[in-house]
Amino acid sequence: MRHIKSTFSILIIGSAAAYLAYNMMSFKPAYIKAQEAAALSYKNNGPSHVAMNSGSLHINDLVGKDEREFAAQNISEAIQFKTISNQNSKDNDWEQWRNFHNWLNNRFPLMHSQTKLTKVDEFSLIYEWQGSDRNLEPIILMGHHDVVPVEKGTEADWKHGPFSGAIADGAIWGRGAVDDKGPLIAIMSSIESAIQKGFAPKRTIYIVSTHDEEVFGGGAKAVVKWMQAKKIKALFTLDEGSGIISNAPLTNEAAAMIGISEKGYGTMSITARAEGGHSSMPGKDMAVVILARAMAAIDKNQFPLALSGPAKDLIESLAYEKGGAIKFAIGNMWLTAPIVKREIAKSNAGAAMLHTTMAPTMLQAAPKENIIPQSASAKINFRIAPGQSSEEVMAWVKNSTEGMNVEIKWTSSPKEASAISSTSSAGWNLINSAVGIIDKNLLVAPSLVLAGTDAYNFYAVSNDVYRFYPIKEPIDGFAMVHGTNEHLKLHNLDNMLKFYTYLIYSAGGDEKILNN
Repeated sequence: MRHIKSTFSILIIGSAAAYLAYNMMSFKPAYIKAQEAAALSYKNNGPSHVAMNSGSLHINDLVGKDEREFAAQNISEAIQFKTISNQNSKDNDWEQWRNFHNWLNNRFPLMHSQTKLTKVDEFSLIYEWQGSDRNLEPIILMGHHDVVPVEKGTEADWKHGPFSGAIADGAIWGRGAVDDKGPLIAIMSSIESAIQKGFAPKRTIYIVSTHDEEVFGGGAKAVVKWMQAKKIKALFTLDEGSGIISNAPLTNEAAAMIGISEKGYGTMSITARAEGGHSSMPGKDMAVVILARAMAAIDKNQFPLALSGPAKDLIESLAYEKGGAIKFAIGNMWLTAPIVKREIAKSNAGAAMLHTTMAPTMLQAAPKENIIPQSASAKINFRIAPGQSSEEVMAWVKNSTEGMNVEIKWTSSPKEASAISSTSSAGWNLINSAVGIIDKNLLVAPSLVLAGTDAYNFYAVSNDVYRFYPIKEPIDGFAMVHGTNEHLKLHNLDNMLKFYTYLIYSAGGDEKILNN
């Protein structure tokens, strides 16, 4: 950050100084304006929709030692079911899913007694917790109960077994602890505890658990189809996604990043064809060489970085909170945009927020080392930024390879970037306030989710779709997801229980829950 500050000191020299200083003082991002206009601020007076009276419940009365121990044991046991989604579903041990479902029934008897359970696509679950006021729009809380495999040969690298569910060293260990059994079971544990305490919602709450999210399966689509048939339109859907980043970009301070959109997804094949033969008599234009030239041209012509959409909202809100040189930079991007983008793009994650990314992932050519192949192909995985279409991506790649003898096509229909959810709606207000129940001074900012989630499908049945779980880690701390030593720290479990409990009570219609 030293570099960016010294650069600004040079930029303000001259007649522009006074004008820039004025902009620095008056700059207020659109996201912050919308938040203020919607009366979303909770920092001074608490959540605006909460009734402040002596009869209020306090969150620490609802989430105590017993609730934390109950939830920790539940997550530990859930991890022990090897609901591993393989790329080929025929390799799945479906008995693990059946056993997990039976365990849910036994472990959460009150939830199962107070909700109506529907199974779709055989293994995806929909729990309907009927509210007393049918005029209120329902909410959807969701997660998935499948997990990715543990890479063979890495089992010994785990501090505790990948399916042990060990509660040790201040955390719960195992595949799915964060992605996504931990948050899912925290939701269910919060509901079980709420029912035990006599809570019944005014607003209908749907708890959805899909079974094949890790392979972009059909579970989420089947859930949405079921909801569409019942003409369900939710106030909001909340799924996995962003978290609380302890060293957020620009500020290097903690910020709760709520995903309001996610990137699109598509894989493109690039194929070159030429005369094949024996490797002892190579020609001039071999398929592998043609492919290599095309790949180099594509890689050289990266999509430009742009400060727009959810990424712009995130950066502006962080900068506004931080103030000083950072606020100055973002408030005067007509001058400083190149520097700001360069600073953000110093990390791979930062760069990915600012443009459509393309990653070559697979190569295929000859089946043997002494054969000149007649064709050589590569696959490039694209994550498409909001505001850009798959058609534009295809045109970009074709332009990069103009004049080269290659065939370019999508391997399957690409998924466009999702819609962008509101940061001034009732749904955002409720989630924003639920973050405040953890820490009322914690900055809340909209963000772009770089990976894909099941939530993508739920715009058809929701006014807004958000992606967030209240897990606090540094940016590189989330590398454990899908990796070795995935674990959920017990203090993060406490945060989750407070967050979900508050959301269940407040969104469900109880206006008497406060933070101590």
